[in-house]
Amino acid sequence: MKKGRYPQAWNSFARLRNTNLQAARDMYYVHCQLEIERKVIGEGSFFTRFRQIFVTPRLRRATIASGT
Repeated sequence: MKKGRYPQAWNSFARLRNTNLQAARDMYYVHCQLEIERKVIGEGSFFTRFRQIFVTPRLRRATIASGT
């Protein structure tokens, strides 16, 4: 769904859930979560976000702490 492939996502949800209603509910929840994520993170690339780990002091300290 993150790449805009909603028909393939629907097929996957429909196979994993018991009913189409459950698949539709979960698909809607994921869609809403992705919209919120886009607003918060933006449309940055993987490398932009990876760079932020080392540039932002708070993220850098958290990365070092999780590594130790």
